[in-house]
Amino acid sequence: MRRTKIYLHGNDEVDVLVTSRIDVEQVSDWLEKLMQRGEEGMDSVSAGGDPREGLARLPAPQL
Repeated sequence: MRRTKIYLHGNDEVDVLVTSRIDVEQVSDWLEKLMQRGEEGMDSVSAGGDPREGLARLPAPQL
């Protein structure tokens, strides 16, 4: 029996619970394709951008 549950959170996050082997393999293949197009690491932050990024992160847990 195939069961899939999707949970939506208020902060634009989505959790998915899949219990079927077929569904797990399909999600795994999809994630592998996404990771192939991605890049490792992040761009450097400018001297002026670093304090602004820190200030932006302060209220983030309350959102």
